[in-house]
Amino acid sequence: MPNDPHPLRLDRSRYHASEHGDHANAARFWQDGLPFDAHGHLCTELCSPAQLAKADRKAPKRQMPDVGDQRSDSDIRHPTSGIDPGEVNLELWATGQARYVPARVFAAMRERYNKSVSSFADAIEFLVNDVKLIPASQASKKLLAAGGPAPVREEA
Repeated sequence: MPNDPHPLRLDRSRYHASEHGDHANAARFWQDGLPFDAHGHLCTELCSPAQLAKADRKAPKRQMPDVGDQRSDSDIRHPTSGIDPGEVNLELWATGQARYVPARVFAAMRERYNKSVSSFADAIEFLVNDVKLIPASQASKKLLAAGGPAPVREEA
């Protein structure tokens, strides 16, 4: 494994394929046409130059240290891990860390999980109870309240 691994990681909340059986190389998962190892790190040694360019475009940008910056931590939006600008990160959305137009959230739910929802509360309930993308304690109370009554079941 190289000393300085590529910053792009496998996003396990999105669709990805896995390889089974005898392995001739380190690739265990594939996502967006890119190979990842068992730990979710990009297998740069297996990537073509075109794949490396694609990975570089998708990788989160390194942030410069905010020396002298007077903003609080709550004002700073951290980059999402390997998410295209047009893509909805349901995990960040469900915890209230990202905001999207409702139609985009509902479309992402249909595309990723083949689940049709009509309110934010239904979407949060599905992501917490059925998909188990986030724990109930991290679900955004504001989104639950805005979407109508949909109780979040606590697992014992």
